[in-house]
Amino acid sequence: MQEPRKTELSLPAGSLAAAISAFDGGADSVYLGMKAFSARRGAVNFTFDELSKLMALAGQSGKKVYVTINTIVYDEELQQVFSLLRRLDFLGIDGVIVQDLGVAALIRRYFPSLPLHASTQLAVHTPEGVRFLQERGFSRVVLARELSLAQIKAIRLACPDVELKVFIHGAMCYGFSGLCQASRIITGRSANRGECAQICRTWFSCPAARRDGYFFSMKDLCAGERILALRDMGIESVKVEGRMKSPQYTRSVARYYRLLLDGETDASVLSRAAEDAAVAFLRPSGDGYLTGGTKLVDSVNTQHWGIRGGTVLKVMGDEVRIKAEHDLSLRDGLLFSSGDIHRPEHPFSLMDIEDAGMRKRSFVRCGETFTTTVPSDCRPKEGCEVRIVSLHDSGMKQINTEALRPHRRPVDLAFEIGSDYIRISCDFGGRTIRKDFPVQVRQAVGDRDFSGVIRTVFGQSGESLFTLGQAAVDISRSGFSNVFIPVSQLKEIRRQWYRYLDDEAREYFDSPMPAPGPLGNESKPALKLPPRRLLGLWDKTVEIDGTRYLPLCPVITDEAALYERLEKLVKEDPDLVIGLNNPSHIRWAQKHPQIRTFADVYLYLANSEAAREICRAGGGICGGYFFQEGSAKGRDFGNWPFVPSDASDFRGPLFISLAGSPLALEDGQGTTLLQNSAVYTLRREGKLTLLCRRD
Repeated sequence: MQEPRKTELSLPAGSLAAAISAFDGGADSVYLGMKAFSARRGAVNFTFDELSKLMALAGQSGKKVYVTINTIVYDEELQQVFSLLRRLDFLGIDGVIVQDLGVAALIRRYFPSLPLHASTQLAVHTPEGVRFLQERGFSRVVLARELSLAQIKAIRLACPDVELKVFIHGAMCYGFSGLCQASRIITGRSANRGECAQICRTWFSCPAARRDGYFFSMKDLCAGERILALRDMGIESVKVEGRMKSPQYTRSVARYYRLLLDGETDASVLSRAAEDAAVAFLRPSGDGYLTGGTKLVDSVNTQHWGIRGGTVLKVMGDEVRIKAEHDLSLRDGLLFSSGDIHRPEHPFSLMDIEDAGMRKRSFVRCGETFTTTVPSDCRPKEGCEVRIVSLHDSGMKQINTEALRPHRRPVDLAFEIGSDYIRISCDFGGRTIRKDFPVQVRQAVGDRDFSGVIRTVFGQSGESLFTLGQAAVDISRSGFSNVFIPVSQLKEIRRQWYRYLDDEAREYFDSPMPAPGPLGNESKPALKLPPRRLLGLWDKTVEIDGTRYLPLCPVITDEAALYERLEKLVKEDPDLVIGLNNPSHIRWAQKHPQIRTFADVYLYLANSEAAREICRAGGGICGGYFFQEGSAKGRDFGNWPFVPSDASDFRGPLFISLAGSPLALEDGQGTTLLQNSAVYTLRREGKLTLLCRRD
């Protein structure tokens, strides 16, 4: 029997401490964001120096580090992205996780040594979507979270020669991966720009149902032992969500899944590890879409829920009597479940324990009854549940990140020794860097190897970005058979050289990116598109000024059926203009270059590189809409293959979801929701649930 393929366990790292904790817990890799262009701007995120330290640590322990540039980028930001990519390439990052196809094109063209990974924000959830990205140079695809095990397996079988990555644990979004507009529409903070305000964790009112609720708050994903099914079907990497969570979270969750992947069978060991992970952070949870995607929403609770710790028996002013259903100790964090969304649940620390005999205790065992004092804002009701949300003895060790040494890039140096100089040169950034240093050179007494002296001295590069790789020493121009230079002088030359080299490197990092080349075969005749609001949402043909348009739905529930239907439509109406809203659609367009198509609003075209990339991919694309979250007005589109139409008039759904209706709507039905002073319509359309703002 063939051994299952090794599956990488990838953990989030919102900070250097979180990354180290993940490795300590057993993670094979971490993924993280820098200070800019990260989908989690609210996380601490990394500086270049911190990333350098992490790369050094990962290299020593055989781990991998991936960096996310998973936001949409405007033309005016491409230079900043390019400078970041130069730094990532310098450090030898193990992969870059990308949403914007323009950024992907830059990586493929200028930084081919950086492995290109597709972010879940690209909303790829079908074989054709995966194949399109593979053709565009992606070596790994992070699939959308809305897939069952059966659907993932089907993609695995259809796409055997590209790496797949699947989410297994952490927060879930109500909106489909990459398609959520709720945060931008309600608060002006774009999820596609790293500023998600988590509208799905906000409560709404439903007048028809006469109730309020967190109708879009998803339970957390906890795949548990289903990780083994993913391993056995050959999934290369599994991914935990949580770049804004603590080092304790990354360590405990990594340890739990490490045990599973390593074949741990002791139920008590697995149970304790699962508890540790849940106490670190977990909302009410389930297996998400992996087994069919039912009962995914918890409309009552949105916060860290931990594990069950007991039941409130009696409330006596500021004292509460509790029956423990788990071992508890002083300084454990507890939470009372109120069941009332309008009453915030405040965690508190267990600061005193008095047993039935009125004795003060430092701990209480499962099954025992005790009394404790609680803060005034934590008064529970009798019979309510007690949750454990933190443990005082979590076992987390202190991490001294200041003591970590940064990564040094090895560089091969050539030393030319003249009669009164040393010339040092190396290749970096596509050019040769050279500098001369005056020095007094003398004939050496004895046969000491001068090359060895050079390697010893220049092998100590201090705080430089570089360290010595190979050293080639040429003394033929010195006029001596062997040379002597005082070590003190060599050390001063070393200091000056590495400082000079560092300055050259930093100048290279921030030097202008190459100008876009002239438009070639990706240049397309412009298709003047109507105002986007006139086309409606999707899947309905609209005729405007004699031209018929059909925007496609960005969520594909049956890929074979979609393209079978589309083949019939374009055969009957070859002049039909098709709107592409998913990478899968672009691949269909490649096969039908005679059909006019356009890049619709969910392809998120915000820069010329993305527009060129889509046109370069082939097909009959002859126009498109500018990124719907921005405005095309007043922009220079001289480097674009077409002038995009403005889509800021488009009023799309806040949520496009496969999670089901939180209010039991039938297909075609809708209801009104209120949130503050705004009015929304929630409706079902087939398998999709849409929330739209009513203006």
